[in-house]
Amino acid sequence: VWYEVHTGSLLKRAAPQTTTLGVHLLDVPTYAVGGSVVPRRPLFSSTGEVAVSPGLAGEAYAAVEWTLYPGAAAGSGSMYEDDGETYAYLRGDSATSTLVFAMGGGTSPTLDVNITVAVSAGGAAALPRTRTHSLRLPNTPPPTRVLFNGAPLGKSRFGGPASWHYDGDDVAVVVTLPPSRTTDPARVVATFEPHPP
Repeated sequence: VWYEVHTGSLLKRAAPQTTTLGVHLLDVPTYAVGGSVVPRRPLFSSTGEVAVSPGLAGEAYAAVEWTLYPGAAAGSGSMYEDDGETYAYLRGDSATSTLVFAMGGGTSPTLDVNITVAVSAGGAAALPRTRTHSLRLPNTPPPTRVLFNGAPLGKSRFGGPASWHYDGDDVAVVVTLPPSRTTDPARVVATFEPHPP
């Protein structure tokens, strides 16, 4: 299973195959395989304001959006960070954030997500004190319950911190965690309706 990253279109492929597309010269078709985890810096904050100026490597990421493409029972992705301006990374001054997920079956399918941050001795200088993580789950039905570190997150019509919402335009579930210390681990468990027989 493959997804077109910009549109979320699903491409089911049983075997290696060549696909011919008619695209505009300025469009770059980009695909992610099911089970991929892609971190990115959101261009807009959870309130709709411009979060940062794109292209500034020296700015710390106060928010990170992790896109989890369904289609695998488990997956992981990492994001490397350093100060973006100096050669301190050559001394090992860096940090790596890792997201690991597993999809459990049973009567009520569950998605279990863990985010951890490994920081080298001097790597904390590259990180903001607090960070907001969000999870984007394309082509996923709305969950029946979402827990963050064991506490329930409420459903919100338009999203926002410490909530989840269903983005009907993108056919995606978006879970926005409350801001927390950047180095604190986070665990999200989402429960879904049982699959029909």
